[in-house]
Amino acid sequence: MPPHRGPRIPLDQDVLDRGLARLVPNARDRTFLLRCVLEEGPAHHRVANHALLRLLLDVVEATDAVLAPTAGVSVPMRVPPHLRDPGVEQTFPLALDVAPLRRLGADPAPWVEALVDGPPHHALANVLMVNLLGAVLAHLERR
Repeated sequence: MPPHRGPRIPLDQDVLDRGLARLVPNARDRTFLLRCVLEEGPAHHRVANHALLRLLLDVVEATDAVLAPTAGVSVPMRVPPHLRDPGVEQTFPLALDVAPLRRLGADPAPWVEALVDGPPHHALANVLMVNLLGAVLAHLERR
């Protein structure tokens, strides 16, 4: 039996780029983040990330939630030891909004650690999704 290569679905990076522009205003940063989320890792992860982010952006649009850059927890780059610069903390150009995680319990630290751990296609997709959900929840609470 041939190996499973995952679904062959075209991913429209431009739609996500436009949708995330208010959350990540720097175009180069968005391009880098979307490359990590949509071009790295197994095909089924890339397609799932695309689908979930598109649907969450539809929810943001439907609710008129406000997207803005988030001040929160930095997302560390998991860099191999031989590539680390000992004097520089290497992080992705995206922060995790901790506010929605406080709904899950008093201490968001375990949630944060689980969400930012792993390869970039996991960690960055997790952070983008939490930030989008946080914007929608904040909007609904203001109503």
